[in-house]
Amino acid sequence: MSESLLELTKQSYILYAVQRSRPVSLVGYTLGARMIFIAMEELEKHNRLDLVENVVLIGAPVSSAPDYWKWSRCVAGRVVNVFCEQDWLLYFIFRTTYLKLGVAGLEPVIVPGVENLNVTEELELKSNYHENLKVILDALHLYS
Repeated sequence: MSESLLELTKQSYILYAVQRSRPVSLVGYTLGARMIFIAMEELEKHNRLDLVENVVLIGAPVSSAPDYWKWSRCVAGRVVNVFCEQDWLLYFIFRTTYLKLGVAGLEPVIVPGVENLNVTEELELKSNYHENLKVILDALHLYS
């Protein structure tokens, strides 16, 4: 695990000490989503998933294979995989890495408790998540 990810995990413990009983929602797109995914795996190893209420991964360059999503069943709120079937950049860069496993940012994740939101129709320019973040988050109704 990279040093920055270790630092993120340490910071989550500090966050918990400050927040106490107020878990946070983590939202990230592309590589930010990958970092959240890895952090969640790390928090699961330390049995500290109580820190996170919701996780939203948008265009995540991570495997869609169920074995990689074990941490998701321990999140108190929602786990959402937002994907775009026409994200060609993600396809070309990560498809070779996860050829047999699939890529979460390109397809639904078939795991109980994981919601999937297909934004293929909504995105004019594929991989343009930062300009469409508000639209995506509004569609999720996380805080209605």
